[in-house]
Amino acid sequence: MTAKYLITGGTGFIGGRLIEKLIIEEEAEVTAIVRSFTNAARIARFNQVKMNKTQLNDTKEINDLVDKHDVVIHLAYDSSSQKNNINAINTLSKACMKYDKRIVHISTISVYEPLPDMEINEDSVSEPTGMRYADRKLEIENKVFKYIKEGLNAVILQPTIVYGPFSAPWTDRPAKQLLSGTVILPNQGNGECNAVYIDDVCKAIVLSCSKKEVSGERFLISAAKPVSWK
Repeated sequence: MTAKYLITGGTGFIGGRLIEKLIIEEEAEVTAIVRSFTNAARIARFNQVKMNKTQLNDTKEINDLVDKHDVVIHLAYDSSSQKNNINAINTLSKACMKYDKRIVHISTISVYEPLPDMEINEDSVSEPTGMRYADRKLEIENKVFKYIKEGLNAVILQPTIVYGPFSAPWTDRPAKQLLSGTVILPNQGNGECNAVYIDDVCKAIVLSCSKKEVSGERFLISAAKPVSWK
């Protein structure tokens, strides 16, 4: 039976590649919730992708969409409004609980910032530190855990530094800096970089959609071994 995926943030770097792989490799049915069609060209080339222009706090519309799909993959993040982010995870979580659907929430390693000079794992301390992005992502994670305690079937993934085609901060921009000779590497680039290729992140997401035993857990997603920054 063909799996039906409902995806938020599908026009972004990770979401765009995930949809490509779901369509090409999984032959899945995909619906992408989009705020604007401005950045949708990458996924619009696939006739199999349905695009639904919906606000993530629209309870009725989100309920209808969740009910029609097997799993929700939540990648969307509004850097301009934490209120929108919280409303989104509240609406999606309640809809998934109502219709007994799994949600895979994509978070980030940044929730452990400032990163300690030691090995970290999913049991490491994650608490607010005043770092805006990290604190916001942690607040959303904590909302997911709150709903998990109430019965939500959820998995949280925490990718490290994700690189690959269309990655502005970790591929496109460094490549341009190398061309101009302006890359600065602290400690001569000898520190460890926990990078992960985009396709490996997508594989982890797909696995998290189907593995029953991982419900309620969070997982750091990185490469098998770190590389140096150089």
